Amino acid sequence: MYGCTAKDTTTVVVNTGTGPSGTLATSNAPICADDTLKLFGTANGTGNSYSWTGPNSFTSNTQNPVLPVATAAMSGDYVLYAGNGNCISRDTVTVVVKPRPANFGATSNAPICTGETLNFTASSTSPGVIYVWTGPNGFNSNSATPFVNGATASQNGNYYVTGTLNGCPLNDTVSVTVKPLPAKPVANVNTPICAGETLNFTASTSTPGVSWTWTGPGSYSSTAQNPSITNTTTAMSGDYIAAAMLNGCSLTDTATVLVKPMPAAVALTNSGPVCAGDTLYLSSTASTSGVAYSWAGPNSFSANTQYTFVAGSTTVASGWYVATLNLNGCLYKDSTQATVYPIPTTPNVSYSNPMCVGETLQLNATTVNNATYSWTGVGGYNANTQNPTRNNMQFGDTGTYIVIATVNGCTSLAGSVKVNINPVPFVVIFPTPGDSICVGEQVSFTALPNNHGGTPSYQWRINGVVAGGNSVSFSSSTLNHSDIVRVDMTEYTKCLVPYTDPSNEVEMKVLPWLTPSVSISANPNRPLNVDEYVTFTATATNGGNNPKYQWKRNGQDVQGATGAVWSANTLNDNDSISVELVSNYKCPQPAAAVSNGIVVKVLTTVGSMNGVNELTLYPNPNNGSFTLKGKVTFGKALSIEVTNALGQLVYRNVARTDNGVLHEELTLPQIATGVYMLKLVGDDGITVMRFSVQ
Repeated sequence: MYGCTAKDTTTVVVNTGTGPSGTLATSNAPICADDTLKLFGTANGTGNSYSWTGPNSFTSNTQNPVLPVATAAMSGDYVLYAGNGNCISRDTVTVVVKPRPANFGATSNAPICTGETLNFTASSTSPGVIYVWTGPNGFNSNSATPFVNGATASQNGNYYVTGTLNGCPLNDTVSVTVKPLPAKPVANVNTPICAGETLNFTASTSTPGVSWTWTGPGSYSSTAQNPSITNTTTAMSGDYIAAAMLNGCSLTDTATVLVKPMPAAVALTNSGPVCAGDTLYLSSTASTSGVAYSWAGPNSFSANTQYTFVAGSTTVASGWYVATLNLNGCLYKDSTQATVYPIPTTPNVSYSNPMCVGETLQLNATTVNNATYSWTGVGGYNANTQNPTRNNMQFGDTGTYIVIATVNGCTSLAGSVKVNINPVPFVVIFPTPGDSICVGEQVSFTALPNNHGGTPSYQWRINGVVAGGNSVSFSSSTLNHSDIVRVDMTEYTKCLVPYTDPSNEVEMKVLPWLTPSVSISANPNRPLNVDEYVTFTATATNGGNNPKYQWKRNGQDVQGATGAVWSANTLNDNDSISVELVSNYKCPQPAAAVSNGIVVKVLTTVGSMNGVNELTLYPNPNNGSFTLKGKVTFGKALSIEVTNALGQLVYRNVARTDNGVLHEELTLPQIATGVYMLKLVGDDGITVMRFSVQ
């Protein structure tokens, strides 16, 4: 229904009047986006004015406005105002602008090569789109992603796709080119090979103008038609593909490569240099499991083990030994040079002979070229020169001396010599009658040679001055005291050079003629008591070192008294004592002498002491303990003294009396067995008693 309105350019006022009748708003909608939107307004009567409003602030004062490019935002209600004067009527038309497929487009994977799959893709971000494809060679499809397998040149051209959304279509065109392929290539390679060798590839095709690519294991690639790979490894085994390319289209062929592993590297060693006769050992470190070993060397040597040897080698075994390691036909070789030295010639040995103790041994070995020498001998002797010496040889150095010659570490058989040492010739002399003579007496000297051979020569000397000729004896009666006599003997056969030995030296004692004498003395030198010991001592002059004595009593020899000292306690009063001396001096004149005489005085009045009676000593003999008894008529003290046979005091004490009775039990200190004298001494004299200790 329509009302009556008044309006200006900005405000519509609906009046109460009535507007034109038959006002009608229409459009050409529904339409598709990008189409032209046309609005149509009609109203009865003439002279009407028209005004439109709509979505998205749309306004128009034309009766039939046109929007050339419609969008979905233009959908909605459009209001038409029709008026004649102040009376306006209106009508509304609803416009629908349908969207076309959003972000619509089509692609293909062309250009492609003959035989490849031709893939098309049509897409839109709008859901529900319907696709229709058409193209050369009668191609059509309702799929968004149609394809053609095994494309050929007949598929060349434009392909069209229509995408329709709610009846609103969009179109796109895809141009397709299918390029021709080159002729099938042929790939070859020199396989199998061993690691380290060079791989050589070849490729060919009948199509001219192609380019090449090779690909393979380990990211291998090359653009050469016939490439090579040096220093190959087993990791390079596998399929290598050669591609012949023509305008980006390629055909391939495959070459399968096998790179066989090489045996692992080894180190070869030998035990050389060795000496002839020794075993030469050859060895290889371990290689890859499954490797076969083979050896070849001098003198047609061969072996097929990892470790081998040449027993009892000779110099012809010197040279290079080659070991070949075989692993599935792949060979690794290495070599080692061995040397076998000859055994040096055995040196002949000699020494300086004859030889005496104390001389220098000269050892000699024949020359062996380039040799060093090693000597051993008795007493730990060793030397390392060809012709060594050994000083001051002694009997203990006698024996076998051995030398070996060494050249290049090889040792000869031992040469040896037995060294004999002669004792040094020597001479001794002795005088007759001896080395002590009297003035004017003749003495003869005789030489006694030792360890000599042949006939030695002699030279006699007195005090170092030549005194006699070449004789084994020499005599003189004119020697002086302390003259020294010797003989020099020269021996010609026992030592390296004539050997002169000075004999022992005889120092002569030429003694004067001397008269012996002797005197004696007595101790004690006084009158003796009965049984008192007295000692006589002889003093000799010119009697020699060990004169003989014979003591005499009253001119008669005392049996057994033959020393320089004699003692006795059995002498009688007026006995005369003397001694006869026989000199042992070499030159006495006369040979004997008699001493002075000593007359002995013995006191005879000492007997019983006055006032002492019935004196007894018992037991007698005893062991040093005894009893002394007697009667005493005075009260004075008595002294007891005991002496031994030499007159030495061994005991002293004071005798005790009781009512005129003497009773003493005595025990002497430890004393030797023998005869002892007991003296009882008082103012009136001495009483002596003898007893024995057993």
